[in-house]
Amino acid sequence: MSLKATSLSRRATAALRFPVLPLLFTKSLVANVIVPAIESAFQMKFLSKDVYLIPDLPSDLQLGDVLAVSLMALALSFLATVYPSWRAARLNPAEALRYE
Repeated sequence: MSLKATSLSRRATAALRFPVLPLLFTKSLVANVIVPAIESAFQMKFLSKDVYLIPDLPSDLQLGDVLAVSLMALALSFLATVYPSWRAARLNPAEALRYE
């Protein structure tokens, strides 16, 4: 890949990445600061607990479940690194750099 193509791909990636951060920040600000402020100022609820039941969902956190999920996540992340590492170990560095 040439230097010009690398530069263009970096600019394209940056162009896609930067507008997302202000958008997410604004949405979070509205949902977590502005809406509760308006609700408390007018003594009314916009998000009724009858409709949004997520805070009232029962949960029962079990140590066995936490350990099983944690071990499975660790095993899957390890397995996800095996194939790329194996391919990289088989690759001749001089051959790989020849076409760069």
